Amino acid sequence: MRILVSLLFIAVYAAAEDAPLSVNNPIHLGDDEKYKAALNELLKSPPPGSAVKSEISSYKWQLAEAAAMLRNYHQAEIYARELVELEPNSGWTHDILSVFLGKQNKFNDAIAEAEKAISLEPTRTMHPNLVLAEWEWLSGKKEIAEKRIRSIVLPANRSEQRSYYGCLACFYASAGDEEKLANAVEKASMADEDGSEAEFLARDVVFDPYRGEKWFIELSQRVDADGNIKKNAHETMLLGLKYQNGDGIPIDSQKASEYFHKAAELGDSTSQYWLGWKYKTGDGVEKDIGKALKWLRRAAEQGDAGGQVLLAVIYIKEVGVATDYTEGVKWLLKAAEQNNADAEYHLGEIYQMGLGVTKQCTEAEKWYRRAAEQDLIKAQLRLWVKCISMGMTAL
Repeated sequence: MRILVSLLFIAVYAAAEDAPLSVNNPIHLGDDEKYKAALNELLKSPPPGSAVKSEISSYKWQLAEAAAMLRNYHQAEIYARELVELEPNSGWTHDILSVFLGKQNKFNDAIAEAEKAISLEPTRTMHPNLVLAEWEWLSGKKEIAEKRIRSIVLPANRSEQRSYYGCLACFYASAGDEEKLANAVEKASMADEDGSEAEFLARDVVFDPYRGEKWFIELSQRVDADGNIKKNAHETMLLGLKYQNGDGIPIDSQKASEYFHKAAELGDSTSQYWLGWKYKTGDGVEKDIGKALKWLRRAAEQGDAGGQVLLAVIYIKEVGVATDYTEGVKWLLKAAEQNNADAEYHLGEIYQMGLGVTKQCTEAEKWYRRAAEQDLIKAQLRLWVKCISMGMTAL
């Protein structure tokens, strides 16, 4: 995939430190000093003179990674070229050199290196093909780039899927397609089990034009507008999902609840939603509607559509909770603004049955239709009825 972890080389560090971050002069991010400090640690332990070729190659790779994380792609290119000299017949060395060349708008050279990587290792072409498509697009070969993107198959391996979607995110960022970029970032983040994808999103120059966008901040989970990586709430939430869904491990609702609680305390809205759902249903915890309301409200206030819908449902339908249609409709409308089909369906119910509002067949049908267009079957069934039976109960 892309360059994800850190560290630099002693011999040229002093010169590199004062050099431009890249020929494109990317913006300075809030945690640049953190990566400079990490480099200093590496500088204290270069390989010994007796190091074998594999050890030297590993160190050169660390140097290239470090320079990229510092967003100094010119320096990263230098280290990558040294790595290519050590392993000229290795596809991955040409692959990473292509990445650093492309980041500096050296597209002809970047294309040549990516093609070299593909020819050297024809069975491992996903990553070089993805970066090649990006350089082709940026050099004006858009039809070729689009055809190449369509030809690349989603890998079955989860870690390779993260790389696949991360590369797609780069491609669509360069192409200026925010909708497809958002989708790729979301899927890359979902496959991000160790936080490395979030770190990549935090640092790579290609995302600078989108860094302050609310949707980008939310999708990249642990990346704030300054490029800083937040606490490990996202990884903790992913562990909760693993135990909740039995993803490669036995289902354990209680352990899932523990991880969701830790992540929810750190502000992860997905975990807050799950914790609220668990307290509402009693899954892995003792049922407690008061706690359910607490966590769902926190998720809802952060814009989590699932939290907004479930919070609304409690206010409208939950036995033992004072009914508050006004509050319920407020949260349903917020979720519907995000095109949440369940919210749209419930709004259809609200207007069909006159729950705190005047019965309005036209308004009910509008919301049912919006949900039905997202393939929500129960909304499609309601449309068939066409609001003839305005007083019928909820499905």
